[in-house]
Amino acid sequence: YSLHTKGYMDIEANFDPKSENLRRLGLVSYINPEYSNVDYYAYGPWENYNDRKAGTMVGQYSTTVEKMGGNYVKPQSCGNREGLREVSLTNERGEGLNIKVLDGDCSFSALRYTDAALMKANHLWTAEKSPYIVLHLDAALRGVGNASCGYDVDTLVKYRIAKKQKSYKLRLSSVGR
Repeated sequence: YSLHTKGYMDIEANFDPKSENLRRLGLVSYINPEYSNVDYYAYGPWENYNDRKAGTMVGQYSTTVEKMGGNYVKPQSCGNREGLREVSLTNERGEGLNIKVLDGDCSFSALRYTDAALMKANHLWTAEKSPYIVLHLDAALRGVGNASCGYDVDTLVKYRIAKKQKSYKLRLSSVGR
């Protein structure tokens, strides 16, 4: 379906993980960098994960892509928001993309860096910025206790990505056009 003919496009994504050692399970998309204003309905207002959301509340929040990440000593995947219901990425004129979760669990992050660029860098200021916004839409994301701060530290089993099928259904539509 085309956004131009129907006004929206539904996407059903099905995932069948073959490993219990995945970091994330979902889709990634590169978005026009002009769409850097982020309005979302999910856990917030700051980053949260399946094992770190007790200090957050489900609500409607507004931020920018530049403010979504975390400022860590060692760059790493960051900026996740759990329990996504809806997110809009727009430009200064209010034009852009809206994504609604119609079915299933979904979390998201929108950053100026790929996961590979963050993992490769020793400091955030040395990380290679993407020419696009890197939008992750995850059906599952491994909890924070992932040994990134040392060895012999691991994520509790209940916060890992289980070897079972996951899916979600999203509706994409344009905003302000």
